[in-house]
Amino acid sequence: MARKDIRDIFRINLRYYRIKNKMTQEDLAVKSDLTDKYISDLERGIFSPSLEKLDMLAEALNIDTYLLLKDDNAHENIPNRLDKVTGSRKSKRKY
Repeated sequence: MARKDIRDIFRINLRYYRIKNKMTQEDLAVKSDLTDKYISDLERGIFSPSLEKLDMLAEALNIDTYLLLKDDNAHENIPNRLDKVTGSRKSKRKY
């Protein structure tokens, strides 16, 4: 069996724990002192976080850091949007 790419494992886990915590990308960005664009890029696999940022994300998600890198096939089936979990659209942006 081929080993999964660590970026794929990370991006799946990041989205899983963010949605499990009922957080938008913007919520996670604020709580981790990062930008929502950076969170989006991480979830799409465009970037990999530094160890410091990995720790910041885990703290914001209230999980142990290693869980963001743990290969867990059960996390692959999480919806890719929070509103599919909560049933409502949520945005903190003020226009």
